[in-house]
Amino acid sequence: RTAVRAGATGVTLLASPPALGLEATRDRPRIGIVTGWLSGPALKPVTLRAVFDVSQALPAVPVIASGGVRTGEDAAECLLAGAWAVQVGTATLTDPAAAVTVAQGIVRRLKTAGLASPAELRGLLRPAEPAAAEGNPAPAP
Repeated sequence: RTAVRAGATGVTLLASPPALGLEATRDRPRIGIVTGWLSGPALKPVTLRAVFDVSQALPAVPVIASGGVRTGEDAAECLLAGAWAVQVGTATLTDPAAAVTVAQGIVRRLKTAGLASPAELRGLLRPAEPAAAEGNPAPAP
């Protein structure tokens, strides 16, 4: 809200948080500089939560999901959570065509769902029924 009040016309969620990886058998950090940044698939659940929360609080503000997107399904999940667009980053380090692969996956998802545009997926996430959220099967409609 503060960024929007200050003039931001949208937000990108989520920056890579600082992280530490250790090799316990060698009593050493996994990387030479000791600490680094968490990125890639491990970030997706955190990104989805942030996108969902901000999109619910500020539905008119465009949100770009950034973190953990490597497939069309990942991108679709971000859109369902409320993102207006997705960013593909870390996946391109191992697959330079990752953004194309993600775009093709979104197209397949749209065709399967009978939708014409990624915007039609935005914000469709619905809370689980109370029984399902507690680990019990949801009642049949």
